[in-house]
Formats: sequence, C-alpha cells, structure tokens
Amino acid sequence: MGCHRGGGISIGKEREPVNQLSGTFNLQLKENHAIDFNINSSGRASFKTDEIILDTETMASAKGFLQEYQEIEIDKEIPVALIVYDSGTVMRSYSLEDYFEPAKFEGMDLVQVVTLMFTGE
Repeated sequence: MGCHRGGGISIGKEREPVNQLSGTFNLQLKENHAIDFNINSSGRASFKTDEIILDTETMASAKGFLQEYQEIEIDKEIPVALIVYDSGTVMRSYSLEDYFEPAKFEGMDLVQVVTLMFTGE
C-alpha cells in the first residue's frame, strides 16, 4: 500500500563537533503528487519522489506542515508535511501526529508524509 523512499546527508566525521547545527529544509509540491525537497546543513542534498497517477479524480485534500520549532530526539522521525487526497467529497482534518497512527487514513486514496530523522551515527 505504501512507498518509502529515504535519503540522508552527513556532516562527516572529519568535522569538529558543534553544540548546535542549523540549516534549511525546503519542500515543493509538484504536479501529479510529486514532491521535491532540499536539505542544506553543512552539506546539501536534494531528493525527488516519482509522480503518482491516481485512477480516480481527487475531490478533497488535506495538507498540513510543521509550523513551529520541534525538539529533536535522536533516531525519532519528525513529520514535517502530511498530504491526504481522496475521491470522496468529505475530508476529515488531520494533524502531523496522525502519522504515528496510520489506521486514521483508512480509505483515503493517497497519503504522503515527509519526515526528518536525526541520527547519532
């Protein structure tokens, strides 16, 4: 039912440890449900998802994006974007935290989530 694509960037072992890293994350929703995103933090990485062609016409959608600073926990995913599409005429509201309860999306035609995860490797 789902597709998972991953990627990552590293600050590299040769770098001196720092108390605080900073950077930017840019996300762009494209035609046919493709997503482009870029990460720039002591290195750059760009990722693209494939286009998704749905068999039915999308009548309703819900989109949610991370709006405030989030405490980082090592090795824990942080949902930053959630996009839900359905051919029905009614769409319930969703929050980014619903990512951790996938059953809430039962019956939807397409659910896309972009997450960030910081690792200690």
